[in-house]
Amino acid sequence: MSKRKYLIILFILEIIILVPGCSNKQETTLNKGNQSPLKVKHESPYNMINSEVTLKIQEGSVSKNHLTIILTNNSTQNISYGTSYWLEIKKEEKWYILETIKELVFTSPSLGLKPKESKEMKIYWEHAYGELEPGIYRVIKGFSYESGDIFEEDSYIAAEFIVE
Repeated sequence: MSKRKYLIILFILEIIILVPGCSNKQETTLNKGNQSPLKVKHESPYNMINSEVTLKIQEGSVSKNHLTIILTNNSTQNISYGTSYWLEIKKEEKWYILETIKELVFTSPSLGLKPKESKEMKIYWEHAYGELEPGIYRVIKGFSYESGDIFEEDSYIAAEFIVE
């Protein structure tokens, strides 16, 4: 598959996964005491364990509307990733995908990361999620391993953070 076809498929998948459509999605409201409730789509089906590619939160970068992540490729292959992400909240030991306040649309550049390389990326979510209430969250990023001229199926990684 050519790199262009891969980028088109990646873009379409990001839209399907991240842009809320006009369907009967089940929403749950999590009440946080006297604060406004957060809406979640559903419990997260993602298990984010990957020892070769890691996602960390830059120390001191977390606020109620943004943070800085550090993506590190400890593998022996190039990886490709984009600007898309989503947020989840932890409640009663389960992760829930947060509902956005408006549609998320990402530009879909294919960014690369060579073996043993790290890159920082600032994530601003106020336009998509608003200001986060105090709690335990995680940010999710997708990536693919490069194998010759093609990219393998997407993998996902996460980094937890606390909003105080």
